[in-house]
Amino acid sequence: MIEVGGAATRGKTVKQEKVKWGVLGAASIATKKVIPGMQKGEWSEIAAIASRDLNKAREAAKKLGIPKAYGSYEEMLAD
Repeated sequence: MIEVGGAATRGKTVKQEKVKWGVLGAASIATKKVIPGMQKGEWSEIAAIASRDLNKAREAAKKLGIPKAYGSYEEMLAD
């Protein structure tokens, strides 16, 4: 729970949902730095990963605990 500001909500506590992210690309920088850093964030959740190579996306998803893997960027964006 977080407290939000602004005249209409000042002093009210609201439930904040995590922001779900889909990562485009399974390159080393994404799998070793970006995604692990995002997974440490209190308000972020990695929901999917896409790569032009479906096997690479699946391997990264399995290694990093990401629920969905896609073999094209377009496929993930359409979901």
